[in-house]
Amino acid sequence: MKNYKDSTKSEHVNVSKLPFHTRLEAVTGKVFDAIRTGKGLTIRNCLTSPIYGYIVAFQHGAYISDRHEVDYKKVRETVKEFFTDFENMPTPERLTIGVWHDGDTVYVEAGQVIGDKYLAVETAKREKQLAIYDLSTGNVIDLRPTTADLLNKKQ
Repeated sequence: MKNYKDSTKSEHVNVSKLPFHTRLEAVTGKVFDAIRTGKGLTIRNCLTSPIYGYIVAFQHGAYISDRHEVDYKKVRETVKEFFTDFENMPTPERLTIGVWHDGDTVYVEAGQVIGDKYLAVETAKREKQLAIYDLSTGNVIDLRPTTADLLNKKQ
């Protein structure tokens, strides 16, 4: 996902203040569009995209499907589950919903923005994630051990 500044003078609405069903439909629509168009997406509960820090997905709750066979109702159910989970978390402003693609496989995951790289890596390991996403550079940071790492562990 590329970071960009909004060049228009449009008003940004914090949808977290809207009724639950309205917010659910707005976010589900954005997620579904990203899936259908093959684009990545990172979105917060307030419909803005974070621009710095690292995204770390949670271990549970991913929706995985073939991009060409995505079911809108299942995407909506997944987003609704994420929102319900978000309500019970201490820092909802850091929580995200992300869409990413690996070939024709699409992943929709709940995650969190963590400002510190070291803390993000440690959290990702605890959540059994293979990678984190650097919002500042737009790069995925692969956390899987390399062959050299594995050989060094044996010594």
